[in-house]
Amino acid sequence: MWLRIGAAMTGMAGCAVACALLWPHARDAGAILAARDDPAQLSDILTNSALRNTPELIAQNLEAALAAGDANLRTALSNSPRRKTCRSPKICPGG
Repeated sequence: MWLRIGAAMTGMAGCAVACALLWPHARDAGAILAARDDPAQLSDILTNSALRNTPELIAQNLEAALAAGDANLRTALSNSPRRKTCRSPKICPGG
């Protein structure tokens, strides 16, 4: 009897861990599905996801644009509402 209870408790613990690990992905997938007909909201969700995974992404892309001499991309990104996430004072003086 104790073996069955132990196996059940182990199974419940495993399911709880799996749920905890998968919940963020399920939440993001649900948000993407809910925003599939709204391009602006979908863009915000995907941008937030990318910035959450790699916070320095905008600064890296701006530095690459400067290195390639792409002033238009630098201007567009530094004027975007997301400039507050830019951590490079050389590239985003207002951020």
